[in-house]
Amino acid sequence: MQNSLQIFLKLAANEDRFRMLVLLFQEDLCVCHMSGILKLSQPTVSKNLAKFRDTQFVSTEQRGKYIYYSFHSEDLRVCALLQDVVAHKEAYPQLDRDSKGLVKKDQYLVSCHNKSTQCSKKNV
Repeated sequence: MQNSLQIFLKLAANEDRFRMLVLLFQEDLCVCHMSGILKLSQPTVSKNLAKFRDTQFVSTEQRGKYIYYSFHSEDLRVCALLQDVVAHKEAYPQLDRDSKGLVKKDQYLVSCHNKSTQCSKKNV
């Protein structure tokens, strides 16, 4: 049986998933936020979130009409690893750009709403 660090490392081996995990470690986000910040389609984000939920690395919370995802791990090694990455994100240009995108995350809710997409549905 694999431990949570092994499972995390397998998930993080995919660049898109790793970028998502780093963002969720920093802040609770919905699919629209992540899709906009990462420049990924909503189905791609949703598929990856499903993997995180299956491995219990994210939890969800309904806030108004949106489902927000939060990073969750009881494994201190996983948390320490992500904490170190976030503390030194300037050494990782893509992660640094992604983190800077958190400042304007709310603009993606508007564009998501205007496209008649449904962030509020649990489609993962």
